[in-house]
Amino acid sequence: MEPIRLRSLTTEFGGECRGAEVSVTGVAIDSRQVAPGDLFIALAGDRVDGHDYIDAAASAGAVAALVTRYTDSELPQWRVDNPHRILIELACRARSASGARVLGVTGSNGKTTVKEMITTILARCGTTRSTRGNLNNELGVPLTLCGIEPRDDFAVVEMGCGKPGDIGLLASWARPHIGVVTNAGPAHLTGFGSVAAVADCKGELFEELPARGWAIINADDPHAPVWEQKAAHCHIQRFSLDGNAAEVTGIERDDGGLDIRFEDMTVTARLPLPGRHNRSNALAAAAAARAAGADPETIVAGLAAVSTMDGRLQLRAGIHAMEMVDDSYNANPASLAAALETLTATTAPVWLVMGDMAELGEEAASLHRRAGEYAREIGVERLFATGELSAHAVEGFGAGGDWFASRSALIEAVTAAAVPGVRVLVKGSRSAAMDEVAAALAGDEPGEGRSCS
Repeated sequence: MEPIRLRSLTTEFGGECRGAEVSVTGVAIDSRQVAPGDLFIALAGDRVDGHDYIDAAASAGAVAALVTRYTDSELPQWRVDNPHRILIELACRARSASGARVLGVTGSNGKTTVKEMITTILARCGTTRSTRGNLNNELGVPLTLCGIEPRDDFAVVEMGCGKPGDIGLLASWARPHIGVVTNAGPAHLTGFGSVAAVADCKGELFEELPARGWAIINADDPHAPVWEQKAAHCHIQRFSLDGNAAEVTGIERDDGGLDIRFEDMTVTARLPLPGRHNRSNALAAAAAARAAGADPETIVAGLAAVSTMDGRLQLRAGIHAMEMVDDSYNANPASLAAALETLTATTAPVWLVMGDMAELGEEAASLHRRAGEYAREIGVERLFATGELSAHAVEGFGAGGDWFASRSALIEAVTAAAVPGVRVLVKGSRSAAMDEVAAALAGDEPGEGRSCS
């Protein structure tokens, strides 16, 4: 965001100030993420109160704090009734002040990967901002928007949802020119009840696009016709890996490459990320980047430069010379199936180390059982699981499936069974903390693995 005096913000948005006048150049809600010049927004939650961290934010370089009550800190403070509302106002202000071409990305699976792919491509075309990690909710999206500078060329904003209306709200703040929906599947069913409702919420992104905007639609998804109706007012660009009618299509090559066919030419991409699902992700990114003005050669170069992300099909050396594939960042039935399909396409024996998949609603037990059945069908040799719901996966898997009451017991069992050459997939929702299991199976020292905080 462009620099602005604190008292100017008070005049614009209300509230009152105490302390010296300062110039604000950014915002932060986590004292550990503060950059010099930031306004620290002290949000009060059920477990953590940001007001307790104002001095820590000041030590990190914050120049002022947005509070609901004054504290004893010497840091200048701006007191308001609703800091979250002010965060949104600041986000919309920064969005309006920038000439950046904004791309919104959502979907049940692959949205973070597609966001990273698009960002890597467009960074070769101009100054590009994007969502850090997966900060894609009602706090993360405003933080991303506050980081947009007036002279930026592109901004790639990831959006997640947990209930109907979420994507429409986030998109109303971001006001994207280009919208991408990767797919719709059984994720966050607790807040939706059905995959159709999930698809409808994802399609809210298209409804927020301007008349000259671009809707990037997965022609291989059964909900594509619904999204096309929602995007009827703007340009539509479809992508397909399955041979469906689309403006951007992909053909998998025997040598591992991906031929990407645009309407005017075909190029060959080399992807560093494994799996057929990542080829579909690459097509989504290619279609979006093309709509943003990137040429095919730049798209190919960008896709080749995408780096592997922690906890997302990340191949790591495991203990006892086994290969450990860390896909512990998150999980739902579709992403688990995609990971299993990637691993079982090789000749190496595959084991699944599984934690619960969260937010699946009333069908959670049956979806876990089906996951176990599918793992057996596709050729997984052993299943090690922990978590109440994953017990159903063990039942579905049958012989060779074992359930453990704790992560430590599961780690001990896998460690004892590990043999050279086996590929072990570690998968589970963030709440299952399977990153701790992945770290242990990689032989990391305690505290060395990826944090879920």
